[in-house]
Amino acid sequence: MTDQQTINVLKGLVIDGVFNAKSGHPGGAMSSMDFAYLLFTEFMRFDPKDPKWLGRDRFVLSAGHESMLLYSLLHMCDWLELDELKRFRQLHSKTPGHPENFLTPGVECTTGPLGQGAAMSVGFAIAAKHLASKLDAELFDNMTWALLGDGCMQEGVTLGSASYAGHLGLEKLVWYYDKNKVQISGAIDRTVSDDHRKIFEGFGWDVLEVNGHDLSALRSAMTYAKTDNTRKKPLLIIGDTEIANGSYSMRGSAKTHGSPFPAEEQAKTRELLGLPADETFHVPESARQHFQRNFKSLTDAADQWRQKLSSKRSQSNFAASFAQYFNQNGEAAATTETLPGMDWQAGQSIATRNAFGDLIEAWAEHIPSLIGGSADLEPSNMTGAFAKKVGDFERERPDGRNLVFGVREFPMS
Repeated sequence: MTDQQTINVLKGLVIDGVFNAKSGHPGGAMSSMDFAYLLFTEFMRFDPKDPKWLGRDRFVLSAGHESMLLYSLLHMCDWLELDELKRFRQLHSKTPGHPENFLTPGVECTTGPLGQGAAMSVGFAIAAKHLASKLDAELFDNMTWALLGDGCMQEGVTLGSASYAGHLGLEKLVWYYDKNKVQISGAIDRTVSDDHRKIFEGFGWDVLEVNGHDLSALRSAMTYAKTDNTRKKPLLIIGDTEIANGSYSMRGSAKTHGSPFPAEEQAKTRELLGLPADETFHVPESARQHFQRNFKSLTDAADQWRQKLSSKRSQSNFAASFAQYFNQNGEAAATTETLPGMDWQAGQSIATRNAFGDLIEAWAEHIPSLIGGSADLEPSNMTGAFAKKVGDFERERPDGRNLVFGVREFPMS
């Protein structure tokens, strides 16, 4: 089984799932599949036996309408049964129209409205960089990967988040922009003519542009993303792709963005992909084995990580710090009665914002995992005392816990 044959099997799952549901978005999932396949088989760090392993890289599908792409990959990881793909978009299934993180193993965050996943990926990258500075740089060196589409790039929340990520120098953050140049109403040139290289370089990002269907070019870009230790900026990989790549006659068509293939197109596309005519949702064992060819080394690496964590936790200082971040029954139980400095009197009149400021100032010392920020309102909402105590999270000081969002209210939330 080759890479391309395995990719074709994944594309078959996408078109069969959407066709079976009579609803969905096959085109973008097909244009993104080459990148996503390489990410899950060669570049992303995770434990095939445990989707919640703490040391994993994070993958965020910002283009959440491409959910069948993610579901097909999760099936090949043995985290999602094939029957769930057949129940795509059905009530009570684990495969809703947009991914839900509380529902499906391997889904890191709920994504639907475009651009919000991009913003959440910046939050993931901030959290990882903070943990690396506070706990252990080797244990918490995980990367955050995000997949964005043309729609994500048109949302202000994406651009505001990208500006902040560049300012902070989040070098472990990688965005892949699947630039298939098509949205539901037609070609994107009807509404946008942005030069994303210039925009993101202006934001302080590294930018690479590749043919998103050339596996060799993608590998080179992703290898740079993962291994170049001199890179001190987030990275945008722009993949020049074709919507519905691999289809029989609808390549490049806006009709594939938000609708299933017609029956004849589905049948001819499956034939073109080398899939059997009499079996939908076809996953030969050879494709599964090829997809999982590196799983043993991933599992071994995860086990080694756990051994190192266990060794570190035998050190009392590290164990105490680790518990403050990951102990479910830790300091969050603190109340106004147990915190010093809370000398409010019963019946006393106090402005809500002042009470809030008093609380988070006290919590700053007692809840080391409390991290957050204000939308340029520190003097007004009384968050300044907290900020002074914990310090700002900055490019060169990631141990700080106050996020200086500026006036970026939508990316902040």
